[in-house]
Amino acid sequence: MKEPKNDVAALHENILASLEPKPTPADLMDTDWIDELGDLSFPECDSKDICKHSMNIDQIEIGLPDAPGIFMIDCLITSYESWVIDTGSGNHICNHLQGFTRRKTLRKDRSNLRVGEGTPLIAEAVGSYSLSLPSGIVLELDNCYYIPNMMKKVLSFDLLVDQVNLQDNSSEIYHISKRSKDIEDQTYLWHCRLGNINKKRVELLIKGGFLGTFNYKPFDNCESCLSGKMTNQPFNKENERATDLLEIIHTDVCGPFSHVARGGYRYFITFTDDFNKYGYVYLMRHKSESFERFREFQNEVQNQLGRKIKFLRSDCGGEYLSDEFDKHLMECGIVSQLTPPYTPQMYGVSERRNRTLLDMVRSMMCHSTLPMSFWGHALETAAHILNRAPTKSVEKTPYELWKGKKPNISFLHCI
Repeated sequence: MKEPKNDVAALHENILASLEPKPTPADLMDTDWIDELGDLSFPECDSKDICKHSMNIDQIEIGLPDAPGIFMIDCLITSYESWVIDTGSGNHICNHLQGFTRRKTLRKDRSNLRVGEGTPLIAEAVGSYSLSLPSGIVLELDNCYYIPNMMKKVLSFDLLVDQVNLQDNSSEIYHISKRSKDIEDQTYLWHCRLGNINKKRVELLIKGGFLGTFNYKPFDNCESCLSGKMTNQPFNKENERATDLLEIIHTDVCGPFSHVARGGYRYFITFTDDFNKYGYVYLMRHKSESFERFREFQNEVQNQLGRKIKFLRSDCGGEYLSDEFDKHLMECGIVSQLTPPYTPQMYGVSERRNRTLLDMVRSMMCHSTLPMSFWGHALETAAHILNRAPTKSVEKTPYELWKGKKPNISFLHCI
């Protein structure tokens, strides 16, 4: 008789009420086992799914897959009853007592097991477990270990083969298979075998006779390729540009670095003008110094140029989101422009400046014989040079647009 689907909760209660302990067959009892037949009641759970009662049978016919690996089998109808069939496990493992028909408690010196990564697990008991399948068949799992800390329940493939009566696949009662679709198209099969390379390269291999003798057959879009090779669409490069000095200031914090600079510095913060790409760099010991470095930068540039900063463009780093920082920007009339998280494309000016500075620092440190602790001085030198070097963004050098005169670079020397 089919189970009603309209009133699951009521049916669940009726099944639980009808469950009574069954007498244990005499051939299953011995002196080494502790009789736990009174522990057949189902524990309370929040799930509304139906729990089926186990029924013993004499023989189980099962068709097992040919290829080795890890397989999944959903027993009963709840995700709580999912088991993993592991070809490398030497024992059946369960993480709850529900389903044990008999068990005995293990001593501490005989209860240590280890998983593949070497983590030790403590088995509290071992016994026979009744595993109910959706078809109504029940597998009696002997020597099943009870390990409460185990995340998944494990079926040992080798023990299952020894314990189950194997029949030809044509007469199998329950089939266990990998969770993957059958691949009949040879072209698509080789596409998967070759690491999902593109169709043209597969076609060339077939024409060259490297993959055997079969005709190339175009296949539809591969879902695995769509998921694994997906890329972000390029951002619009026509961003808003400043029309005057200090209209938009780009800022970003970089660090921490593994090598501590002289003075105990592990971070640096950059401020770059959007109009002429003139930049400032400040070394910092901690990211919390970002606000003080901004105030230092603001006082200097506004006093030197006689202008006010209008917009401060940054990422959503915590150093720019403090109440102190927000209050100061509001008092000064500066609008904070925050880019979305994890989108460095939106503040490419700061990202490009950081990369250029670090490339120059690494090159200078490789050329010199100075210790790595001098990278802070190299960083300040790199920022000094960039302000006096031509850039594609503006016609003149940033120094000329910032100071109104040509820079003097004749004093620079190599170390």
